[in-house]
Amino acid sequence: VARVRSLGEETPRDRVLRDGEIGVIWQALDDPTVLTCAKSARRKNQRVYVSRSVSIAIKLLLVTLQRRHEVAGMTRAEVDLEQAVWTIPGARTKNGRTTLVPLSPSAVALIREAMALVNEPTPFVFPARWDRTKSLTPASLTRALRDVRAALALPSLTPHDLRRTAATNMASERLRISPFVIGRVLNHTSEKGGAAAVTLSTYALYDFMAEKRSALTAWDQLLAQILAAPIDAADRTIA
Repeated sequence: VARVRSLGEETPRDRVLRDGEIGVIWQALDDPTVLTCAKSARRKNQRVYVSRSVSIAIKLLLVTLQRRHEVAGMTRAEVDLEQAVWTIPGARTKNGRTTLVPLSPSAVALIREAMALVNEPTPFVFPARWDRTKSLTPASLTRALRDVRAALALPSLTPHDLRRTAATNMASERLRISPFVIGRVLNHTSEKGGAAAVTLSTYALYDFMAEKRSALTAWDQLLAQILAAPIDAADRTIA
């Protein structure tokens, strides 16, 4: 590929939601029927339709910090709601390694609600609408979030931005959680502790569950405060 012309420089995305944006998006997911697609949306001047199941899945992106395909494909066998743990097998993670995700009270409540919405047998927490033997597709979360964003006249927004927003708040002065612990929550293989990489990856198999649970619980509490706070008029603007 030495002679192939570069398509352009890659620039890392840095979109982080303001508190008010988190609030209006959360409210819209609770009742998307009040939204109408803007000109930039896929269905101009039509009502936004987001099923409750998809709304819950999008909320879990923000609450758990996990990737969209991991949330969309969540199975009932993966979650232990009594122990508040979600085990994502390596076959479904980006780095191929099984990860344990401590579930905050909000995450447990959302998953319970999602399960209660389905009255027929299915292995998935978020089954596809027309075929309960399949899960929601990651693209369905992206499309729904894009329509909600467009109707709210917010800047460009992707599912990964929700993950980044949560991680940024964790690292900020609001919570001061160490980047190492945040990396473990995000299941980043690069977060190995610098010179101790070989030791941590080969010999120390401890999954930092206590630290991850503490971090996600702290984020859960901060998110509750954000959602309870009044929303500025500027953030309530709807196209």
